[in-house]
Amino acid sequence: MQAKINKLIPKDRDHWLEMRKQVVTSTEIGGLLGLSEWSTPYQLYKSKREGVEKEFVDTERSEWGKKLESTVAEAVSETLGLEIMKDDNFYWSDDMRLGASLDYMCRSKDQDEWAVLECKCVDSLIFKRKFVSEGDVLLELPLGIELQVQQQLLLTGASRAVVGVLVGGSRLFTIERFPDKEVQTRIITETRKFWSLKEPPPIVPERDYEQLNMMYNDVREGEELNADEELDELMASYNKLAEISNNADRGRKAIKAVLLDRIKNSKKVFSERFKLTRTWVPEKEISYTRGAYSTFTVSKIK
Repeated sequence: MQAKINKLIPKDRDHWLEMRKQVVTSTEIGGLLGLSEWSTPYQLYKSKREGVEKEFVDTERSEWGKKLESTVAEAVSETLGLEIMKDDNFYWSDDMRLGASLDYMCRSKDQDEWAVLECKCVDSLIFKRKFVSEGDVLLELPLGIELQVQQQLLLTGASRAVVGVLVGGSRLFTIERFPDKEVQTRIITETRKFWSLKEPPPIVPERDYEQLNMMYNDVREGEELNADEELDELMASYNKLAEISNNADRGRKAIKAVLLDRIKNSKKVFSERFKLTRTWVPEKEISYTRGAYSTFTVSKIK
């Protein structure tokens, strides 16, 4: 039996955030599958299953993405001759525990069926590093976006999606995507496995630090722990790396001093292997509140 798909326009942002908690959204599916640079399976588990999550805060990049979303949609409409419509619905399935928000819907002016329109804004460096293109033709999207679009197609029942990518604020690329049953089945299967987990997935040490630091930020005075052999080795490794890092910082400052003494006020310096470029950062008043956090040092017992 085909899963029932629901859709509803959230009353406000808080309502939208609450709806997201009950499902894995199309922007989160890459994290669940270990294919996102923004999230990990461990972070998603802590957020969805245990309610441990960082406050949903828009970054400067995401804020600009929202501001330029309509610009990208209108550019796609003009370039491809499509009619566009804003879609504020949240789509979800209680059975699959999947959800998705859309940017726009679009369709050819001589057709009745609406397609998904996903709008992206990226700078040229990110585009070069994460997208695949040849000349003016966009060939491949980052895996996270590919999964996002497949989930949007799955939940809307649309037979086509158009992705518009504005690069550097001046160059538009478009690409079509169609339902991929194999990918969509993988999304459904892995999501159901996720919701049936009895304990968190293993951490990804280099990417889960901030999540763990937030979770264990309550330092309890007087609470002490005797380290086993593994903890002792971890502390030894941390101590050694901290020492290397400190020495590297001092070394960089020393070399920088010698460089400045040699190059004086030069803007650029060229050698056969390197280019040195200096940037002037003007004075600016900065005022902010630093959030509370915990930290630690590891030192040898004498």
